[in-house]
Amino acid sequence: MQHAQTAYNASLDNVRELTDEDVASFVSAERLAAVEVYTQWCGFCRALAPHYAALADEYRGWIAFGKIDGDFNPRYVEDNEVQAYPTVHLYLDGERVSTALGFVRPPELRRILDELIDRA
Repeated sequence: MQHAQTAYNASLDNVRELTDEDVASFVSAERLAAVEVYTQWCGFCRALAPHYAALADEYRGWIAFGKIDGDFNPRYVEDNEVQAYPTVHLYLDGERVSTALGFVRPPELRRILDELIDRA
């Protein structure tokens, strides 16, 4: 898979904002899904945001990307034992198969996403 190398010009068009009420249906409806758990006050979350959006653009059609605000969705945070922000959960057929904690550099996150595709 050929990937763009920039987060510039990335939009949130391909990242769905999720809540406690709809996150389960989002991950179960998609073969492959990524869910970023973030907060508004988290500096590392703000740093990851443009890269995550760029990856959502790159992987469109392969992986569904969502994000959920941990401050406003405590059930997801508690049920998934989120310990740090940002956290990216990766799902295959509705089951969480991988977790990336903290600010993960885009090349590493890309490698993790490619591994998810390879597992599918």
